[in-house]
Amino acid sequence: MGRKKQVINRPVLILEAATALFRQYGYEKTTLDEIAETAGISKGSIYLEFESKEDILFAVVSKAKAEQLAEMQAIAESAYKDYVQTIQKMLMAHLATIYESVNKHHRNTEGLVMASFHLRGRLKDFFEAREAILAELLEKAVLNQEITASQNYTHLAQLILRCLRGVLPPYYELNAPIEEILEEARQILTMVFEGLRYHSMKQVAKTNG
Repeated sequence: MGRKKQVINRPVLILEAATALFRQYGYEKTTLDEIAETAGISKGSIYLEFESKEDILFAVVSKAKAEQLAEMQAIAESAYKDYVQTIQKMLMAHLATIYESVNKHHRNTEGLVMASFHLRGRLKDFFEAREAILAELLEKAVLNQEITASQNYTHLAQLILRCLRGVLPPYYELNAPIEEILEEARQILTMVFEGLRYHSMKQVAKTNG
């Protein structure tokens, strides 16, 4: 019998090579020839798996986003009560993960996601899933009488996430310590939920009056 032919997982080789090169040189300066050489395959083999360099970038980013989503889901599923605290914990952990990735790799793809409207559009499923996790926790917080809010929890989730865009990449100061970034995020979230609690108290006072 002849030797069993080794199966090469081209997509994995390509994504591993692309991820390393994007981090080292940046997306714009990385070529398909370099990705093929690093992966140990021909350039033509890349086109058997991906239509373009942007498709490779999308696959790299999608993998990172799936991991971020799994982390958020794990925190959300661990919630038992005090859902507002869980929301804050979840979002702070999410921001810390993004910051650590960007700070570790200055030529990180996270900045491209924030800067590219087209790429953000292709990641619509991720953003909607993130909003759904947050919306579910907001609904539980309302049912637990922690806050009062409208029944459009998805819209409220979107507003909260928009409030945090200022502490997402591209950062104005790459050397800003994570403690500073997270403190700004904490203050933003505190203002948001204090506002929701104030609204809750006004609603209760109006009902009792």
